[in-house]
Amino acid sequence: TVPIEVQIVIGYDANNNPIYGPLTGIVKIAAGGNHALALAADGTVYAWGDNSMGALGTGSQGGVSYSAVKVVGVTGSDYLGADLYSSAIVDIVTAGLVDKDGKTIRDYALALDKSGRLFGWGTNYHGVVDPTEEKGKVITRPVEISAKTPNLCHLAPAGPTYMEDFNEAGGVYAVMNEIGKLGLLNLDC
Repeated sequence: TVPIEVQIVIGYDANNNPIYGPLTGIVKIAAGGNHALALAADGTVYAWGDNSMGALGTGSQGGVSYSAVKVVGVTGSDYLGADLYSSAIVDIVTAGLVDKDGKTIRDYALALDKSGRLFGWGTNYHGVVDPTEEKGKVITRPVEISAKTPNLCHLAPAGPTYMEDFNEAGGVYAVMNEIGKLGLLNLDC
């Protein structure tokens, strides 16, 4: 395989055609069924790939983005990690399922901010994105999961480094595994 450079739109020419540049400043990446996420050093999140299940977090559903786009904020304006409802994102995970023909069956993403709030978007498979919404509903922009399940993100000890302690203990993956052990989350997807 040949590696490729992920691109973002950095401007437009006189004919309103996009001008592309490399996506830089990335500290973590995560791959889902047919999409991917990148966590930027500034605490914002980029996504690219199949958006048929809302996994890009753009506020819309459908299409494919071959260049990275920023995940929108909770209200659909500004960006996750830089809006009034979230602080800088410190961890990301994504998951999905693709059928034998390559069609996306479900895709979703989770992001944890430095204040301990958990956000999710995409296919609400088994209520993982929003436990108060119908299962399987497509959620096209981030919702705060921790506001609907208030004890979920209070797992780490309090103090000035509690998020660092949380990350050292396994971060979002550890939380998902513990929830899975209780039978509240299907991890076989």
